[in-house]
Amino acid sequence: FVDVSGKSGFDFRGLVDRRAPLGKAGTLLLDPTDITVTGAANSNIAFSNGVYSASPTTSTTANILNSNIVSNLALGNVTITTHSSGPSPGDITVSAVISAFGSSVFTLIADRDITLSRALFLNDGSLVLTAGRDLLIDSSVSIINIDVPAGNLTVTTGRNFTMSGANGSILQAATGTTLINISGDMMMTHGTGVEVALTTGNGGGTINVGGSVTLDGGNVVGGVRISVDADLTMTVGDVFT
Repeated sequence: FVDVSGKSGFDFRGLVDRRAPLGKAGTLLLDPTDITVTGAANSNIAFSNGVYSASPTTSTTANILNSNIVSNLALGNVTITTHSSGPSPGDITVSAVISAFGSSVFTLIADRDITLSRALFLNDGSLVLTAGRDLLIDSSVSIINIDVPAGNLTVTTGRNFTMSGANGSILQAATGTTLINISGDMMMTHGTGVEVALTTGNGGGTINVGGSVTLDGGNVVGGVRISVDADLTMTVGDVFT
């Protein structure tokens, strides 16, 4: 278990090998305040006397280069987590494509919100999304395909789960299990692009919604859908429209 953190932010650039040929692979934990994942150069870094360190005098948002995450997923599980003790609320925003191979688990844990606005593909791995408040899959810029072909998909929110945007989005696990626990409302809204779809695969799934479920297809046939390849159990605490 490797924990990397900074007082107000950090800039992680290295690779950490957590493989264990004779045991259980380790986990890399990245622990700042707000985190963005982009294709831009890493930020929020100070360099003095040959030492890179987080700079509390700059932005309280840390940035991670998306290709660095991909490289680390090839070496073991990766967890990105925030904390709410600093000046920032603890959001994770992924705005660059992540496409990784291998069986690692990629976990995002935000004290407040998680926003995914680019595609995320884990070939044999699993995806865990835990938001203290809201999870938003936002396709306002491009089509969003969150694809977990062989692993498991787990989503937990402290409030709402929303899939929306003009270009359409798909959240799917093809062969693994899907577990979605939403404390608040679930909203899927079709834009002008492709469908908005939530697909559970051969492993079946469970969707628990504490509040209401709203599926708005925008008068387009198949504009919004929840599809299953095996058993799906869905409970809704309020209105389903």
